[in-house]
Amino acid sequence: MTRAGHELPGAADAGSPEGVPQVAAEIAKTRGQESAENVKKLAETVAGALAKMQEIAEKIQNNTSKMIVDGEFLTQEDVAEMVMNLCDEKISKLINGRVIPNDRVFYPVKPIVGTAIDSPALPDLKDKVIVITTSSSAKKDIERVKQVAKLAQDSGARQTIVLANNQGDMQEYSEFHSHAINMLDEESVRHIFNTARTKFGRIDSVIHFTGDYDYNAAFNSLSRKQWDALVDNFIYMPGLITKEAVNAMAPEGALRAAFRAAQSFPGARPVSHSVCRSSDPAPKGLPLPRSRFPGAGAAAKPAPACSGRTAWSGP
Repeated sequence: MTRAGHELPGAADAGSPEGVPQVAAEIAKTRGQESAENVKKLAETVAGALAKMQEIAEKIQNNTSKMIVDGEFLTQEDVAEMVMNLCDEKISKLINGRVIPNDRVFYPVKPIVGTAIDSPALPDLKDKVIVITTSSSAKKDIERVKQVAKLAQDSGARQTIVLANNQGDMQEYSEFHSHAINMLDEESVRHIFNTARTKFGRIDSVIHFTGDYDYNAAFNSLSRKQWDALVDNFIYMPGLITKEAVNAMAPEGALRAAFRAAQSFPGARPVSHSVCRSSDPAPKGLPLPRSRFPGAGAAAKPAPACSGRTAWSGP
């Protein structure tokens, strides 16, 4: 980039005949190719590059303006005022290296989720029982599940079990030991994990695939049905899978030992632990939340009555 070239982007006459040929002539001179034909070709190249830069800059400005509450950028004076305030000794100690959006632009940040383990060799899964669960029917997620299942088999796993939430996906997993279950039905999830543990002696690892979330979709654009599906897929299903997986993978007596240890915790006090029966009427005075278990898409129902057990919590 020449000295004159630095002044072209953003200038009112960036594409004028006076600006571009001057830059082209400077470039040709530094290259020792000052013929009229070379200068003309360089001028066309410079003009094209400037047009592309302007196009990209306008797109960035347009996209960025949508991230601001009122769509207005701060003036240079406003930015300077914010910088001076952030430089205050007390404020600077509070933020201490944190990133502060000083132009009122909050850039969307996606979570960084690793999809691979940095390992030079295949994991040693000899005689291990691996359960892979998935609530996604997207083609790329199905392929991911199949790749992980195949890797487990190739690494010597004793058994690889694939559990899918959609019955229609079963033919995709025909080469593996696979089942379709309702992942919002607590009894179904518990039964399949207990069956696997009973049949194979133990469960060594559980891997759950939720699928991807569309980060460009605004929350206020979702219908109630879409919102319920989102909550089911990314909260209820993973939570239920995790709970039943932990119970199934825990050694015999481990949960009872943990319960007894909780009782002996200094300052522990009994609290209500509910074992609910969905067929019972709601206790008087309790709210009526939307029931999610068992069954997907359940309508609002009275909260089930609960038979009392005792758990313990700390102070």
